[in-house]
Amino acid sequence: MQIFFSFVLIIFIVTSCFKGKSVDAIIHNARIHTMNEKQDLMEAIAIKDGRIVEVGPERQILNKYTSDEEIDAQGKDIYPGFTDAHLNIILAAKRKLMADLTGTRSAEELVVRLVKYAQQNNSKFIVGHDLDVSIWNSKNLNLKEVLTKQFSTLPICIYLSGNEELVVNDIVLKKAKINSLTGILKGEELTKVEQLFPSYSKRQLKKIVLEIQDELMQYGITSVHEAGLDFENIALFQELAKSKQLKLNFYGMLSPSEANYAFAKKHKKYRLNNFQIRSFCADSKLDKEALKRISIICESYDYQLSINVTDTESVNSVMHFYSSINAVNKDHRWRMDIYQSIDNEYINKLIEYGIFPSVQIVANRVSTIPLRSNSLLQQSGMLAIGSNYPYESFSPFYEIHKHVQRRNKENSMIPNFSSNEALTLDKCIKSLTTWSAFASFQETEFGILEKGKQATLSIFEFPVASSSEYQENYSWMTFIKGEKVYSAE
Repeated sequence: MQIFFSFVLIIFIVTSCFKGKSVDAIIHNARIHTMNEKQDLMEAIAIKDGRIVEVGPERQILNKYTSDEEIDAQGKDIYPGFTDAHLNIILAAKRKLMADLTGTRSAEELVVRLVKYAQQNNSKFIVGHDLDVSIWNSKNLNLKEVLTKQFSTLPICIYLSGNEELVVNDIVLKKAKINSLTGILKGEELTKVEQLFPSYSKRQLKKIVLEIQDELMQYGITSVHEAGLDFENIALFQELAKSKQLKLNFYGMLSPSEANYAFAKKHKKYRLNNFQIRSFCADSKLDKEALKRISIICESYDYQLSINVTDTESVNSVMHFYSSINAVNKDHRWRMDIYQSIDNEYINKLIEYGIFPSVQIVANRVSTIPLRSNSLLQQSGMLAIGSNYPYESFSPFYEIHKHVQRRNKENSMIPNFSSNEALTLDKCIKSLTTWSAFASFQETEFGILEKGKQATLSIFEFPVASSSEYQENYSWMTFIKGEKVYSAE
């Protein structure tokens, strides 16, 4: 009898061992790209309390752990969730509330679309965007006259394709006290008119922001760096974070303003759930005194500074500024957000001054200076990639296409982008994951799939690849801190 009970006890112990440790979820039958230093490729992952318990071979994970939620990934690619290192969701939300004039092919169609928009939105002031008159057959057409004739009492402002020019009717020119024969404005006059734009309610913006969040997660994007966050919109994201509607890891980069300076002094390294602010995003066009003031605030309150530069001239204008700051603190992880081009002579200086480079390619902008993506990467060892959304698509696969293939969506070559400056697919994905996490001080949280880090990852519908013909891809499932925030099923 004693032998019998001993046998039963052994069977019980062995059976209990095989049951394994309980976790919240197991994802298996996958190609898991850990993005660690060894670039390990694994098959299964165990998740508990929003964190990765273990990543390893299929049999090892399934034998060691049990879960009520086991996900068969069907052999699909899994990567750490992608990061968009430079975008503006608030600006995108406002644009979605404007009249979308993409694809308008004539003045007649323009008027019809504006009338329809005015009726649907009961508009007293219309702002439209992405009007491309280069595809029209009409020559020498004065848009201001068309808009004034058809809308004599309704203010109309329309961003032309490229969004660097604004065409307005006479009533807007009168309100802004601007004289213009063509009604086409840019620079300071454009900025002056923008101050007349109607404001949108927080309720309207929150609705659109959540819609954009859903779209981002459908592409496997789990983290964003919001460039130029105005003080008036901080409360919006605070409310979304507090109610846990904000799922994305949101890294706020404040715009320069008195209100934001006061916020930084009061809130050092601000964080609320997924929402954090630890950066200022400035423009190289600011004068030296303004840049100096921002730098002092960043140094004093441990905020990161990122300066946007659009060309070699703007790089040159801030280089001395960076060098003087570097003498004070060589480990500030400050950034330079580079739009498309930079001379080789400045690349070594960026590295010398400890500046982390972030690159945005505006695919259809003509540049006389070659792109230097790979040179920046070779010198710095790391590189972040941002989409510059809403001016460019936020699809990470379009970013891969631009950086790896040097082509736009129409598969035309991007001007002045030589083959030796293209990124490899692996380096591009590193830029979208591990290095972007480092750029926002979040490398201990995500960017690599390994034990202890956030279970923030994306399972992609198709193999993540790059070819000369642009091919879109999407997330099959997206997880943030172990929560399934999107599923295509």
